Amino acid sequence: MVNVVFKNEERGAGRVLLGGVVAGAALCWWVASEHLPRDEETGNLQLIVAAFPMFVGLILLEWVLTVVTGFKHKAGRYNFIDAWSSISAGMTQQVFGKILSTHLLKLIPYQMVFTYLQSEGYHAVSLPPQHWSSFWIAFILYDLMYYWGHRASHEISFLWPGHGVHHSSDNYNLSTALRQSVWQDLTIWLWYLPLAALGVHPHSFILVSQVNTLYQFWVHTCLIRRLGWLEWVFVTPAHHRIHHDRRLHKNFAGVFVLYDRLFGSFVDEG
Repeated sequence: MVNVVFKNEERGAGRVLLGGVVAGAALCWWVASEHLPRDEETGNLQLIVAAFPMFVGLILLEWVLTVVTGFKHKAGRYNFIDAWSSISAGMTQQVFGKILSTHLLKLIPYQMVFTYLQSEGYHAVSLPPQHWSSFWIAFILYDLMYYWGHRASHEISFLWPGHGVHHSSDNYNLSTALRQSVWQDLTIWLWYLPLAALGVHPHSFILVSQVNTLYQFWVHTCLIRRLGWLEWVFVTPAHHRIHHDRRLHKNFAGVFVLYDRLFGSFVDEG
């Protein structure tokens, strides 16, 4: 998977899929902002719910493109049983995660830490959730915490069973992005508590967690190849293909590959 060679028709398919990703992201935002009620507890857009048609549409598009181009690389092809295992795992994680992660584990402890430190005046900064700058600061810091939590999931044996589910597929395509486990939700939330101490509002926290999750969907593909200067800053499919190489445990960031470059865990797709 490290040295993937693309034929001309496969390069064209990658461009088509990349265009579909951009269009799907825009559609997801439009559906969430214009046609879905906001979350009753946080007032945030329900981006994950709105993204379901995008997930299905892009998985179908990728499958069609691999068939039409006769995609030769086994990892990037589709196997129905494997793809369905990934999709069903994702649906299970979302059902339990809606109860256990978002509300019981992710939001409630975060809210408690945030409120206590706020009442004691211990916040490092104050980030009003309505201001655009708060989103970007929270988004950048969230991915830093994700990096360390993700890296720990690979390097600490106790945490690996939860995250290892995501790496258990024999294929590497967009359906693989949905292969998640409930066990990981039971442990990963601890890594985000420092954001509460820094002053990231719980509503901002939930919003950026959704955006971070959605970003990671499109990097699970073998069709999209190198993306030039973007690869110096952002995680791309080329970076994440390395991460899913079972011989390596590298490239842990979710959005900003700068963290891997900074902390010595970056490997390029040669």
